[in-house]
Parts: sequence; C-alpha cells; structure tokens
Amino acid sequence: MSQPRFNPDLLKAPLYIGGKSIEAVKEEFGLDEVIKMASN
Repeated sequence: MSQPRFNPDLLKAPLYIGGKSIEAVKEEFGLDEVIKMASN
C-alpha cells in the first residue's frame, strides 16, 4: 500500500483561531449568563 500524499494547498489555508470562551464574553459585555449556541 502506498503512503498518502500531502496536498501542498493545505499550506495556503488560514490557521484556525478559536472563538472567545464563555467567561471572556461574560466579562467583556458585563453579562451574568451566556448560552453557547454552537460548537466546533
């Protein structure tokens, strides 16, 4: 079986930058409660 080949176009993809944590959103907007609507 042959080795999988690396796709060089992957090097052009932007790095993933995660969103803010619930605690960070609470602090930034002065909220007591935050509901997370989606997750990666």
